[in-house]
Amino acid sequence: MKVAFIVSRLVNLGPVLVVRDLVVGLKQENINCTVFYFDEKKEISMDCDTYRISFFEKIDFDAYDIIHSHGIRPDAYLYWHRSQIKHCKCITTLHNYMYVDLAYQYNKVVAVIFSRLWRFLLRKHDLIVTLSRNAMEYYERWLPLSKLAYVYNAKSVDQSMYLSENEKQILLNFKRGRKVIGVNALLTERKGVDQLIRVLPKLEDYVLVVVGDGQSRKDLEQLSIDNRVQERCLFLGYQLNAFRYLQYYDVYGMVSRSEGFPLSLIEASAYGIPTICSRIPIFEEIFTPEEVAFFTLNDIDSLKQAIMLIEHNGKNIRDNFHKAYLERYTIKRMTIGYLSLYHRICTER
Repeated sequence: MKVAFIVSRLVNLGPVLVVRDLVVGLKQENINCTVFYFDEKKEISMDCDTYRISFFEKIDFDAYDIIHSHGIRPDAYLYWHRSQIKHCKCITTLHNYMYVDLAYQYNKVVAVIFSRLWRFLLRKHDLIVTLSRNAMEYYERWLPLSKLAYVYNAKSVDQSMYLSENEKQILLNFKRGRKVIGVNALLTERKGVDQLIRVLPKLEDYVLVVVGDGQSRKDLEQLSIDNRVQERCLFLGYQLNAFRYLQYYDVYGMVSRSEGFPLSLIEASAYGIPTICSRIPIFEEIFTPEEVAFFTLNDIDSLKQAIMLIEHNGKNIRDNFHKAYLERYTIKRMTIGYLSLYHRICTER
């Protein structure tokens, strides 16, 4: 079997990292992979041949059994060229809840227009893969159930990668024996990091470390000042391979208001870092109360209680969380899921 992936660019973003890990898993199953991308910028490499193409450039589609797109531009590319695809099957993975995520990132008007456009572009795909059962049910409102499936994400973590001595010293000097709540995220309102700042006044022994950048960073820094906890908040900005910080966290904060399938949560489970999760459907589907500490979204007292639960029962939660990773969220498990779908769709002639 030969599989071609299409992404917008080879950068350090969740959908691209998923493709990178899936290529690794498929190669171990003797599947031939190729990755095509549009933009010149490259931050990461793939363990296969990669080729930069333009939107209107036709590739040899039928040299592949599967063309697998990730993102609105790759989906539009396949829609545009679909009449030239005779034999191979076209699959996409939707990494988000379209309307919700676009509304948080832009506004509701943009969300309505572009979510409708995106769904239109999917009409000619043979299979549409979501990241969870909940997401599949979300898309059933607009897309044919016969074309929908889901596969849980996975994430490889190279635990031999460490912080540099300078990075480590900055973190330890800030920590000074206190407990660290850490979060690695693109800083937008959707990620809910403001809740971690608001809870700090109730947790005198804790500090907050934020790895990531984004449109909400200045607002979050101002919020820390308004809550008089700026001395207990460390904003480190964007860091490549942010998972290197995980081993220094006492608690990981997965406090999102909406998520597709957060890779940082899977990274935390790979390290077994006790984690607090907002009680939203995706998190309740993929982890249990024995594996993470849930809290009610936007309820700061509930958030504090979840942190206290970890403080008193951290070892059990840590062990269960890591066991869940080994059983459900390895590259092997994700690869098996996609291979099953590939074989299924290839037999539907």
